[in-house]
Amino acid sequence: MCMVILILVYVHTHVGLLVPTYIYLHFRYGQIFIDETYLYHITRKDTQHNFSIYFYPLRIAEDLAPVFSTVVGLCAFFPQLGATIAFTYKYYRDLPFCWFMITLAFVTFNKVCTSQVSLISVMLTDVSCSA
Repeated sequence: MCMVILILVYVHTHVGLLVPTYIYLHFRYGQIFIDETYLYHITRKDTQHNFSIYFYPLRIAEDLAPVFSTVVGLCAFFPQLGATIAFTYKYYRDLPFCWFMITLAFVTFNKVCTSQVSLISVMLTDVSCSA
């Protein structure tokens, strides 16, 4: 029962605070807000300084055809999403380890992985191991 109350408080807080903020920002900045906050991460292609496992396929697809590059970029989200959902359901009782595994999945399967992102994931290893 206590967990249900916590979930309801979380949902109420999210809907009550974040959704009006998103709506306000959308009306204030229009499509630019949507493009820069959400869609940018889907359409971003950065093959120059990248440690991602998708580096080489994206680099080759860039030369072959823009459509193929877009398909490879969009397909890169499925393993990331699947691993994140799987780790969430498997380790939800041990939150620090769950956060570490989700971050590890996100960093490992991300199509743009810079050195800063790698460093942040290494720092979370300490949090995961100390819990």
